[in-house]
Amino acid sequence: MIAAILLAAGAPTITAAAEVAVAGRQVLIGDVVTGSMLDARTRARVVATLPRDGASVTISRQGLARLVRRSLPGAEMAGPDGEIVLRSIAPAPVAGTCFVLAAPVAKGEAITPDLVSAASCGESRPGSVGFDRAAGGAVALAALPAGTRLGHIPPLSAAGVGKGAALRLVSVAGPVRIERQVTALQPSRGRRVFVRDADGRVFAAPLHIGGTK
Repeated sequence: MIAAILLAAGAPTITAAAEVAVAGRQVLIGDVVTGSMLDARTRARVVATLPRDGASVTISRQGLARLVRRSLPGAEMAGPDGEIVLRSIAPAPVAGTCFVLAAPVAKGEAITPDLVSAASCGESRPGSVGFDRAAGGAVALAALPAGTRLGHIPPLSAAGVGKGAALRLVSVAGPVRIERQVTALQPSRGRRVFVRDADGRVFAAPLHIGGTK
């Protein structure tokens, strides 16, 4: 008797939720059935396919149980009576356009619009591009040759500076204005950026595009 009770406690059961949202159109066993006896492979079995992305279908729980038994023969589905809504969540559109490098870039270099061309969204090179907060967009994580597919990335605005750019540092104290040449140690487009002066000192300062730094 104890063994039978424990088995029932872990047996597959139709979810008690009034609505189940699924990614895409396929409804999996794991979406609509609970129970500790289900392994990962069983949970990944398809129960039903919704008519289109974003669609909602209302089905009786008994009808859903019959669909589950088709994918899980011999299972006894328990659960409350009534209806359940199966709702498809349309995949979110991927922002931006796919790009391919039109010129080689060095590791750490900002990916600017002049360095890329629009391309079909084929397989991109994994781990080739990252997002740099200081640069405000995409940077190369390794040296990349021309022709490298980058996939969907946020290219940097043309309004910015690249690593190694010569900049003018302006310090103002009352009526005194001091200017000196510095070199950018990282790409940036309007944020604070680390620079090195002629004496080799490194420090950060706000960047003003089209003005002073």
